[in-house]
Amino acid sequence: MLDRFKAFWVALFNPIVRLLLKAGISPDVVTLVGTLGVCVGALVFFPKAGCWPAYCSSPRSSSPT
Repeated sequence: MLDRFKAFWVALFNPIVRLLLKAGISPDVVTLVGTLGVCVGALVFFPKAGCWPAYCSSPRSSSPT
């Protein structure tokens, strides 16, 4: 069903993957870096409510009238 998109994604990611493999970076390292990035992003943005613009405009965060 989604085979028509496969050629696009292969053409997009194949050069990047080949470059990473040539540099000696394993798929495990890519997974580790991605996981750490998501965790750091969650720890930074969640306390600031940077993930939810609707939450930032709630009455609690608006200035008093």
